[in-house]
Amino acid sequence: MKTTIIPKEEINQLHFSNKEVLESSEMKTIRFNQLKQGEALGNTYKHKVKIFFQSIEGSWMVYATVWLATETHVQLKGGILIPIKVIEEVALFGNF
Repeated sequence: MKTTIIPKEEINQLHFSNKEVLESSEMKTIRFNQLKQGEALGNTYKHKVKIFFQSIEGSWMVYATVWLATETHVQLKGGILIPIKVIEEVALFGNF
């Protein structure tokens, strides 16, 4: 499936499944730890991360600042929410 880049402001138009996209508990732990690192980088340095996630409409990537990561959701700058269970991958650093 092709991943489409989406502006964070358009995420609220997407519909999310209740299905978890990661199978192993190890991958879920890694994802959560990366999101918490992204939160620290975002709040301290305004550092943006790439978040790859699924919606009913398709596969997406957003490049944004993580303000808060909880057990159930990630809040991006501007109050945009993404359910944790639809996030496949988080890229903290790299060629952005």
